[in-house]
Amino acid sequence: MKSTYIQGDDMVQIVVTAEQALKIESSGEAIEIVDDSGKRIGFFTKPFSDAEIEEAKYRAANEPIGRTTKEVLERLSKLDSA
Repeated sequence: MKSTYIQGDDMVQIVVTAEQALKIESSGEAIEIVDDSGKRIGFFTKPFSDAEIEEAKYRAANEPIGRTTKEVLERLSKLDSA
């Protein structure tokens, strides 16, 4: 599985084989990228889908806001005292 790369103005584009592309497309999880010796180079995650973005926007607008750091620390402090 040999990959080549093309240097663009803004980022490096890595061209993968058809077999590698199929593995990436079928993965629902983050992918660890390693070189041929197994050394970790980095991770790849797929971008959010339009549906996931819309769901996040809906939840942000309609669900109650969480607690502030101060509120969490006060609550933890009370639990430690109990």
